[in-house]
Amino acid sequence: MISFDPRKKAIIWIIFSFILFLFFLEAADFSFERFKKGSFSDNILAIVVVTTLCGVGGFIGLAILDKILSLFKSGNKLLHKDLKGAQMKRYENGKISIPHKQMVELKNSGKLNLGMFNDISVKIADNPDLAPKAKSSGLAMHFWSWVAVGQFLYSIYWSFTGLWWVFIPSLFLMGAIHKANKKGTSQNLLFEAERDKEFYEKIRKLDGWNYEVDESVAKKYMKK
Repeated sequence: MISFDPRKKAIIWIIFSFILFLFFLEAADFSFERFKKGSFSDNILAIVVVTTLCGVGGFIGLAILDKILSLFKSGNKLLHKDLKGAQMKRYENGKISIPHKQMVELKNSGKLNLGMFNDISVKIADNPDLAPKAKSSGLAMHFWSWVAVGQFLYSIYWSFTGLWWVFIPSLFLMGAIHKANKKGTSQNLLFEAERDKEFYEKIRKLDGWNYEVDESVAKKYMKK
C-alpha cells in the first residue's frame, strides 16, 4: 500500500472495520438479551470470528481504496519522467548509495523514488536492531500475520464441525493476506525512512534500499 502513511491507514482501516461490524449487527438482527443467554465459550468464539472477519473486510476495503488512489499517482510507475523530463532508471542491490539528506531532497523534488524488496522489509521489521524507532510497522505486520493464521485455523475447526470445504478458500485468503502484508510492511518502512534518519542510514549501510533516479544523478552516488 502506498497512498497513506501508517497512521492514516490504521484510522481508515478501523473506520472500515467498524462500519462492517455495524452492518453485521444489523444483518444478524443482534439482540443483547439473546447474546447473554448464549454460552460463554460460544459468545467468545462469535466475537473473535466476527471481529476477525470485519478486520479482514476492512483491510480489503483499504487495499481497494489505495489501489484506486494509486491510479492517479504517476509516481507509482516503474519508469516515468522526472520534473525535467528525463527518464529514471532503477538501481538495486547497493549499486548506488545516497545519504539521507540528499535522498529526501531528491524525493521531494520528484527526482527519486525509494524502494525496498518486500521479503527484506519483513525481516527488517521483525529485527529490533534494524527496525525504525516507530513500532507501528512491526505491530501491524505481526497483527495481520496472526489474522491470516487465525482465520485459517478457525476454518479447519469449521471444516470438522460444519462445512468441510471451507478451509480451501481460507487457505487462499491466508496467502493473499500474507502477500498484502509484505507489501504493506515495505511501504510502511519507506514512509519511516523519510523521517527516521538513523533507520535509513542503518539500512543504507546494508545495501537494503532500491532507488529510481536519473542516470546523471545516479553517477554522483555510484559505489566504487
